[in-house]
Order: sequence, then structure tokens, then C-alpha cells
Amino acid sequence: MKKMLSLVLALVMCLSLCCGVSFAAEDDLGDPVVLDVSCGFAETEQASQTLTYCMDLIEERSGGNITFNRMMGGSVSSPLEDPMNVASGATQFGCILEAILMQQFITWQYAGNARSLEEAHELSNYIYFENPETAEICQAEAEAAGLKILAGQVTGHNGIVTREPAASYSDLVGKTYGTEIGGDTFQRMGISVQTISVPDEYESLSRGVVDSTGASLTAVYANKWYEVAPYVLVSDATKESFWLAMNIDAWNSLTPAQQELIETACKETGDYSLEYTDIYESDAIAAMEEDGATITYLSAEDVDWNNGLQYLTNYDTFGGLAAAQGKSEEFETVAKATLDYLGYDIDSLRETYADLY
Repeated sequence: MKKMLSLVLALVMCLSLCCGVSFAAEDDLGDPVVLDVSCGFAETEQASQTLTYCMDLIEERSGGNITFNRMMGGSVSSPLEDPMNVASGATQFGCILEAILMQQFITWQYAGNARSLEEAHELSNYIYFENPETAEICQAEAEAAGLKILAGQVTGHNGIVTREPAASYSDLVGKTYGTEIGGDTFQRMGISVQTISVPDEYESLSRGVVDSTGASLTAVYANKWYEVAPYVLVSDATKESFWLAMNIDAWNSLTPAQQELIETACKETGDYSLEYTDIYESDAIAAMEEDGATITYLSAEDVDWNNGLQYLTNYDTFGGLAAAQGKSEEFETVAKATLDYLGYDIDSLRETYADLY
């Protein structure tokens, strides 16, 4: 699988370089730049693979004017440390886990699950980059903390692994779900939530400390949770899970031509994540089934029901946090644009889930 993915990466890069994409000559870009990069994800994980793809693209297109000092595979950092490294300037470029970004920035917390990979990517682009009103709010908050967010990436559909057979969210009620961050929506559904760090999830499942856990399917496969919790629920619900970002001071030190080249490559990498995910997920599902896992796809009704509850729960949770930070107006602007884009109405959601509140 890794060999096939590498070949696809190389082919797509060659096509992108040969199909009319042109940038300033190396002499026109400005003084050469070396950017430090640390990635806490394993080199086989999608975040690391697509980050490498992006860096290769930038180095190739810049003719070596922009290069990277690559510290990959968790050699110097963990996924939790990567955002702090970029924001502080310890490194200048990297891939940031969405859940960590949500913890830090109130305006980046609401645009979550969509109904497909494509819709999730389009929603992210719209809220954070294309809609002038919401993009200005969100980017300003990130930049004030030292980050220039350049593009989002999907990492596949959501997957939930369980120790016992399950075919819907209702089968998880009364059971314990392990997660490092969040879990408010599951608690509303009557599922017990226990805080478990990602590195400890495998053992916790194996020992029965928790009955289930979840992440993107690519993460479920990479972490081999299906070995000890062999029933895998697949949801069409998904969201942008990683963000390509630069340290804001490093970004501002670049020439306009260098900025344009990097920004374009990041956007293309975000778009490419859709193709990469299709390949990786298909192979991951086949490999899990071959190892004895049972794959079950949640119904569209189940997915929509969970998505709606999540948006209502997050509206109240994050809205309260925004009020405490004096950012209610900014949060409301982002929340309304997100709900409008997805066709939700907060009052209607309150009526639908009144029995859970």
C-alpha cells in the first residue's frame, strides 16, 4: 500500500508541474529560505504523508529557493506539541491537528462535521478562506496567536471501533467511549465518556477500560485499534482534520512571490487530500477486513441525527466559551454562516433534540 501511495504522490506531483502551473523564476523569488519543520505523526500516517507531499511540491516549484529542514515521524515532537512549535517560532511550518486548533481558537471551533468529504472540504474553504466576513475573523484570531493558517485537509470518514457488535449509535448507549478531547455529544446521547490519550487507547480497549473509541478511519487503521476492538462503525460524517500552517513572523518575512508559491501549494495539497483519502481508506478497510475486523456503515439517518446533535451541543458549549472570552459576536457570525451553509437552523435543532436537553 505504501508503495502504491508513493507512486500516486509522485504521479500527481509530476502532473501538477507539467500542466501549466508556473511561478516566478528562482531569481525572482528573493533570498533563499530554509524552514524548520517538525511532525509528530508517524511517517505512514496521512498527516505526515501529505505534509511531505506539500514540502516536495514547494521545493520543486521554487527550484530550491524554499527548502525544509525536516524532522519527521515524531523524532522531536508529538502532535500535541506541533502547533506550539510553529506558533512560537521553534519551527516555521507544519501540520496541525484540528482538535488542538479547536482548543486554542474559539472561532475555529464550530465548522465541524459535514455529510461527505467533499462537503467538509468545501465548508472549510468557505468559512476560513473564501467568505470575507468569517475568514477575516478566524484568520485574525490565529495570527494573533502566531499562526498563519494556509489550508485544511480531510483525513477520511469517521470511524468508531467497539469491543462488541454495534450497528448504530444507539448500540453505544450505556457503554464507555474513550477520547482525548471532547465527547459532549456522546454524553448527551447517554454514552459514558472517559478521557484517554491516543497512545493509551489501544491498551485501554484491550483491557476493557473503555468499550469504544473513534477517529478518522485512517487513524483507526494506523493505530491498529481494530485489533482489540474488531467492530468498526463507518460514518459518512467527516470534517477537516489537519491544517497546514506557518509561523506568522516567518510568513511575514517572505517575499510576496514566496508567499504566493507556498499558499498555492498548500491549497493544492488540501485538494489532493481528497484523492489521497480515497486511496488510503479503501486500502485500510480492505486490510482491516483481512485481519478479521467487521466493517459496518452507519445509516444516513444515523449520521444526520448525530451531526445535528453535535452542532446544537457545540453551539451551546462553544458559545458559552466565546461569551467568557468576550467574543460572542465573532462566534455568532461564524456559527450562523456554518449553519446556513449546511442548511441547519438552531431553533429547529433545539426542537428536534428537546428530549436530550
